[in-house]
Amino acid sequence: MIFLQDRINVEIDATSLKELEKIYTVDKVNEIVDITNTFTQKIQADARTIIRCAPHVDSGRLINSIKATTKTNSNTITGQVASATDYARFIHEGADHKGTNNIHPFFVPFKLAPSLLVWAKRKGVIYQKTNSGNRRKVAVSGGNWYMTSKKNGKEYRVDTVKGGLQVKIEPTKFLQTPFNQYESKYLQALERIFNR
Repeated sequence: MIFLQDRINVEIDATSLKELEKIYTVDKVNEIVDITNTFTQKIQADARTIIRCAPHVDSGRLINSIKATTKTNSNTITGQVASATDYARFIHEGADHKGTNNIHPFFVPFKLAPSLLVWAKRKGVIYQKTNSGNRRKVAVSGGNWYMTSKKNGKEYRVDTVKGGLQVKIEPTKFLQTPFNQYESKYLQALERIFNR
């Protein structure tokens, strides 16, 4: 069985595994485990590449959290590629806060998402200015923060306590895309084992 939620799982359940063991040797079952491991590793590598090339990469935490595992027990063989971050599903599926399938910009207060404020400062989305009006290279405590509107090019003061940012996250499908790419190849590899 193959399915996608916020992770990719390839699972051969107990009934299927017992059927395989009746028909095939343990060596063939081990080959299935090896092939499952190979394909989950490929999905992991491609998922990391997709995120690495995405425009919103910041710290690399999401990239490093994408892990492939293959587990076996007496009942199942499970290959899984997943991310341990709490925001992976928003990057994968996009952030839809209006209950539709369309991705809409939405306001995120810094008070509710302090890491967004840290990111905005680090990426220069919001900045401080020197007395001469140039951007500061190093922020000063108690200084005012500004941002420049992409719509009209005007500069606005940002209240880091009461303010926030308008955010729009398009889906990257970093798990689904490589899964779709490798699914038929994985099934063909299994079929070759079964037909020998």
